[in-house]
Formats: sequence, C-alpha cells, structure tokens
Amino acid sequence: MALPDGSSSCLISALFDSFPIGRLTSIGVPNGFWTGGYGSFRDGVAFLTNAQLFDNSGTAVGAVQLVVNIPIAQITYVV
Repeated sequence: MALPDGSSSCLISALFDSFPIGRLTSIGVPNGFWTGGYGSFRDGVAFLTNAQLFDNSGTAVGAVQLVVNIPIAQITYVV
C-alpha cells in the first residue's frame, strides 16, 4: 500500500512495533480520535479493541466498539 506521497506504509507500521497488545492508545482521525486497547497493525489498518470515539472537543460519540479498524490514510496522530 502506498501513501499519497508514494512512500510505503512499512514506516508507519514500524511505529507500532513497540506497542504491546492491549496498551491504551489514542489514534487521531480527521474529526476526532479513538481511544482503546491496541490490537495490531496489519495491511495498512490499525486495530483497537474496546474503543471509544471522541470528537475534537473530547466529548464521547456513540457507544464503545468491540473492535475498530482505522485505515492508515485516516490516522493523523498516535499517542
């Protein structure tokens, strides 16, 4: 999978290599961020478990999701 600038997603996936499974992780997306347990990163998609979506003001949106798939193209930051 190539990013918009033509680079490989391998660089991004390497950032997740040190994350232990279950680590509390927040992943930013254009309209807010997801917080949940780190599941894995595979084929250009980050997986969070028991994840809650928050809008940019920090207000929870909807219910906790058992598994969330976040495509690399939507990731704006990772904490």
